[in-house]
Amino acid sequence: MSLKVTKLIRLTILMGLLLSMSLLTGCGNKKEIVFWNPFTGLDGEIVTKMVDDFNATNPEYTITNVPLAAGDIYTKVPLASQSGEEIPDFGVIHYYMISNWIDQGILVPMNEVIAEHPEIKAENYLQDAWEYGERDEKRYALPLDMHGAIGYYNVDLMNKYGPNVLDDGKVTWEEIQEMGELSKADGITAYGGAAFLGDQFFTFVGQLGGDLVKDGKPNIDSPEAREAIARMTEIFDSGYSTVIGDDNYSMFSSGKVIFTPEGTWTVTGWRNDYPELNYAVAPMLIVGDTPYNFLSSHQFVIYNKENSKEKPEVTEAKRKVIGDFLEYMRTNSDTWATAGHLPAALAATESAAFKALPQSVLMDTEENRESLRMIDYTNWQYVQDACNGVLEDILRGNLTVDEGLAKAQKEAQDKIAEVE
Repeated sequence: MSLKVTKLIRLTILMGLLLSMSLLTGCGNKKEIVFWNPFTGLDGEIVTKMVDDFNATNPEYTITNVPLAAGDIYTKVPLASQSGEEIPDFGVIHYYMISNWIDQGILVPMNEVIAEHPEIKAENYLQDAWEYGERDEKRYALPLDMHGAIGYYNVDLMNKYGPNVLDDGKVTWEEIQEMGELSKADGITAYGGAAFLGDQFFTFVGQLGGDLVKDGKPNIDSPEAREAIARMTEIFDSGYSTVIGDDNYSMFSSGKVIFTPEGTWTVTGWRNDYPELNYAVAPMLIVGDTPYNFLSSHQFVIYNKENSKEKPEVTEAKRKVIGDFLEYMRTNSDTWATAGHLPAALAATESAAFKALPQSVLMDTEENRESLRMIDYTNWQYVQDACNGVLEDILRGNLTVDEGLAKAQKEAQDKIAEVE
């Protein structure tokens, strides 16, 4: 081999090494913003795509999407905050966590972060979702959506057994009974009562005019709660409903149930696994006179990193990008709505893309919009957990109504006393 050829080979190898080092250095300069969220299911695929699309617009920073179970987030974030190690930059949590995490110093106000985006303001969001993120004129959270159990019906079965039921846009218990009488001979169940026991209970209490929180304290053992359980017991005993132990999701998905409560996120599963299922949305089953559909809300928050080793100027630079991302999510909330949730950004609810989605019916009248309710209580999570802990035992007959509600009332009060 000639000396000239040898030099050419060496030069080529050197150039290749320099190019590789340049690429590696460029990758290393891509700064990371860590985003923890509870979207571990099919709705997580939509979040991932939205994060990727945003990242494509920002050559300097990459938002790293980290989906975790909600329970893991609520355990790991306080520990990270205390230790100062591996604190995520921002995240999504359920609305009922906000107040306690403000008290613990886990969250920081985002007023300066969103100040550069004038369209991020109260009048551009669903009011019930917006109000939970503010304290002392400081905004600690920004709503992404409202979500939870809503009513779904099989269009073909409804047309067959209750063609006029939804003329007023509602399904009542009396109408379920009438449809059940007609459908039972065909092996069709009228109502999916085995699903979302807690959400049904919270909704029914509200429809009956009750409050599970009164004067800033748990109010579980109340006349309205007793009436709600009486209605649920009647539903299970009627023979027109699925019962505890039934695979409610599969029964509805396979065309064996007319009307059922299911989570807003369920549409992603049906879209993938049951593309031929002909379903539509209505408010939850009506058992009382007050329009009421209990829901929750996902909210963006920014974590306090004062206890970390991160330089303040780095934190500040990251938060500017986070503000850009929050505005991006606001303007693209109709994409998030394809996960089945109700977008908190009003512009999205008025878009043609959203109006083509099944859940848009819950926003199409003032009564429906006002029926979407969240419970305003700092310690709601403990009330919710206490109720969920006894409902199945009450409905199975393992606890009397008196025993179950008294137990839930005491458990909620004791837990709240521990944290206050």
